[in-house]
Amino acid sequence: MKKLLLILALAAFLLSGCGLLGSDSANADANANNAQIDDPNQVPKYTSVDEAIRAGNEFLDASLYKKAINAYTQAVEMNPDHGEAHFQLGVAYSLEEDLQDLPPGVEGNSDKAFKNAVTVYKKYLKDNEDDAASWFNLGRAHGKLFEDKEAADALKKAVELEEENGLYLTEYGAALNKLARYGEAIRQLEKALEIDPDNLRAEDLLEKAQAGKKRVDYKQPEDTPSSSNTNDNTNSAVKSTPAPPPANTVKAPPSPPPAKLPTPLQ
Repeated sequence: MKKLLLILALAAFLLSGCGLLGSDSANADANANNAQIDDPNQVPKYTSVDEAIRAGNEFLDASLYKKAINAYTQAVEMNPDHGEAHFQLGVAYSLEEDLQDLPPGVEGNSDKAFKNAVTVYKKYLKDNEDDAASWFNLGRAHGKLFEDKEAADALKKAVELEEENGLYLTEYGAALNKLARYGEAIRQLEKALEIDPDNLRAEDLLEKAQAGKKRVDYKQPEDTPSSSNTNDNTNSAVKSTPAPPPANTVKAPPSPPPAKLPTPLQ
């Protein structure tokens, strides 16, 4: 009997070692691992919003847009009221949509993410009006949705709170350019360049603002007095010779009276 039990135990051990026992669970684990390996856009499970956003930013810098989307999506799911997570998700989606050549006029996932960012930032700023960074990000979100006036208004608040922030001044100048408010744009961009003379984007935007202002201010030059007088003198000097009257209106000179004959003598 003991020999039989020993044989059965040995057989079970051999079967287990060969993978014949528990094959279903082993295959399931293998399939899961293979699925993760086969999906190039798979990202780890993050434990915090900040960790997910940091990872998403790294993926974005490396042009790994799908991975960035997956990372930012985790951040949004962990905290739906996190404005930066929505905004960065919109950026990642917009870059991915550029590669897909989304038809114009079609609302993509990027638009939805930016709209969510606007909603979240507006809600947050009701109780945190002194948060310059949030005003700045709200302005950028409006700008991504082509809401240029709203973008300029939000960016103006950011600049008012941090007057020496070259990045805020540059973005505000860009928004003013879109509204053709070139004089204001020039002032903001000149300030940005005073803070950072190597700000190439501000320099480029300033050139566009100056060119735009020149176009708006341009007026057709009026005739100068000298040229006007010259024309008048020329016109007065050159007088047309009156045309001769028609032939039928020219009267012939009267014929002379007949000569009188001398009276004969009687």
